[in-house]
Amino acid sequence: MNNNEQPLPMSGWLAPGTEVEVVSRLVASGAARLRASAKDQGRRGIMERYEIDARQLDRIEAEGMDEKWPRWDGLADELGPIPAFGPARTDEHGRVVMSDEEWTARRDSVVRALRATGDITDETDTDEVWDEVFRGLKETR
Repeated sequence: MNNNEQPLPMSGWLAPGTEVEVVSRLVASGAARLRASAKDQGRRGIMERYEIDARQLDRIEAEGMDEKWPRWDGLADELGPIPAFGPARTDEHGRVVMSDEEWTARRDSVVRALRATGDITDETDTDEVWDEVFRGLKETR
């Protein structure tokens, strides 16, 4: 600070009606509008991507992170999206801690995922290619 500048007073410079207070209020309201706009845009994107309506999205948001809505990695089958589970919880001894319902849900999810990925093929997935692969395996034994 040079000698010509006056220091801002430590108390009262954000008092109502001061220029600093007015600018601060305008910046805060602009930030709030920007956050609200971004949230609205994000909600519209989610509703379009997952083909759900606002009521369903409100219900999902209200439930929060209590794992009622399993994560989804994009894999789906004829029954719809296949849930993806994160690491299992463990106790202080490293043993898996899981309810029977969670075991069942995880098992069913894995079976569905294996069936779905087992059906994925491309132009190189032919009987001739696999015959050649197995011939090569037999020759190396």
